Amino acid sequence: MVPGTATATVTALPGLSNRITFWDDTGYKDTYKDFEPGNGSENLDDVGFGDKASSFVNKTSTYWLIYEHKNRGGKALCVRPNSHLSNMDSVSFGDKMSSIVQARGAISSCNGATAIGSPN
Repeated sequence: MVPGTATATVTALPGLSNRITFWDDTGYKDTYKDFEPGNGSENLDDVGFGDKASSFVNKTSTYWLIYEHKNRGGKALCVRPNSHLSNMDSVSFGDKMSSIVQARGAISSCNGATAIGSPN
């Protein structure tokens, strides 16, 4: 190391490989729920996570649609593959997610929903 220089510490994002994980607190903290490709939930109340998501890390190569109401109702957002968001309030969706499904393909399959998430 050259004197007078500092090295940046890169912290790996939490969450499991090939899963999308949501936490009930911002900054990827506290209780979490994860989904693997092909699995979602029409009603997150059924798994004890309705209206709780405050941050996420998507470690899958697929898009996911998240909805403010159960059974894919209300406002929808499209989570980008391999992305993260530490505060879902920044997209006016903190503690509002009530259902989630994997999108069928590319961004065009997100049915016009706004894409969210910064690259991992």
